[in-house]
Formats: sequence, C-alpha cells, structure tokens
Amino acid sequence: MASGTEIHSEEMTTMATATIMVKGMTCSGCVHAVTRALQAIDGVQKADVDLAGERATVTYDANQISVETLKQAIEEVGYDTL
Repeated sequence: MASGTEIHSEEMTTMATATIMVKGMTCSGCVHAVTRALQAIDGVQKADVDLAGERATVTYDANQISVETLKQAIEEVGYDTL
C-alpha cells in the first residue's frame, strides 16, 4: 500500500557555457544551419552564433552533453571548429 509520502526526484543540472570557434560560415544561412544543429541537441538551452566573430556561444547542461558533442554537431553540418 502507498504510505501517502511522495518522493520527488529532481535531476541536478549543471549549466555551462562554451564558446566554440566556427570556420567556414559566410552568410546568415550558415548561421541558421549552425544554430539549428546546436538547438536540436537535448541539453542545449541556448545557442548564439556570431557570423562576424566566427563563433558559437552555447549554454548547455554539462551533465547531459560535452563540448565535443557540440563541436561534432557543427562539423556534421559542414563547418570546421577550433
């Protein structure tokens, strides 16, 4: 029988921010492609891609994904990362 006590389990999130240099972007379409690839990853809270600065700044849950996962997503849509 249920005791009437509820147990709630909350996952701890460790939000982190990474700035990844992205080479090969030439237009707003490139920015859109990189942004969309990053936002499609579970655990990414925010992705800001800067064409002029050649970088992506990503806020993500470090318990779920790594910077390598972020870089791989960018590379899979055709851009180089540093």
